[in-house]
Amino acid sequence: MCRECLYDLARTAVQPVSRCRFCGKILISEIAVCMECRTIPVIVSADRVFPLFMYDVWIRNSIFEWKGHGRRGLSSAFAFVMHEQLIRLGQRIPLVPVPPRPGKIYKTGWDQIADLCRTLARQYGHCVLPLLRCVSAVEQKNLGRQHRLAAGAGRYRLKSRRVIRRMIHGALPETAVLIDDVITTGATVEHCARLLKELGVRTVYVAAICRVV
Repeated sequence: MCRECLYDLARTAVQPVSRCRFCGKILISEIAVCMECRTIPVIVSADRVFPLFMYDVWIRNSIFEWKGHGRRGLSSAFAFVMHEQLIRLGQRIPLVPVPPRPGKIYKTGWDQIADLCRTLARQYGHCVLPLLRCVSAVEQKNLGRQHRLAAGAGRYRLKSRRVIRRMIHGALPETAVLIDDVITTGATVEHCARLLKELGVRTVYVAAICRVV
């Protein structure tokens, strides 16, 4: 993308709209919290969710090209837009990527979330802390809503305390931003956010490329 289109994309993504404080959905008539999160909330451990886009035709095709066809150049475009969102938090908060399932990198050759975070680190100076690991090889896209919610509880783990201590140099950040690509049910980011809270991170934000409505 040219610079002009990148800025247009960023303006579209970070426009000041009213969103649900729990799941990040755009609010139409509700105030502060959407009806779904009032009745059957899924994301309760994260303090705020920031999806860049809603899941429309354009972003769906872009995500498919990025993840399915390995169009890694889109990592730079998404990183630019996400950086514009992250700087609105007012400070450089460490980023924690949602980890890939075991065997994914061997099968596909790369992981899109790790690539996005590397781009954010190299081009914009963000600190990336890969504190989590995935222990299930099951692909989430093959599961329905109920199975996703049920599978989330045991899918992710913290890395060993020795690895974490070496990574953070003895100083655990008070705030972290969990990075994901697509939020569907919210089960993945909920469990990952809960693990970070259990580790001792006081405030956990979630930034994702898009949110499925």
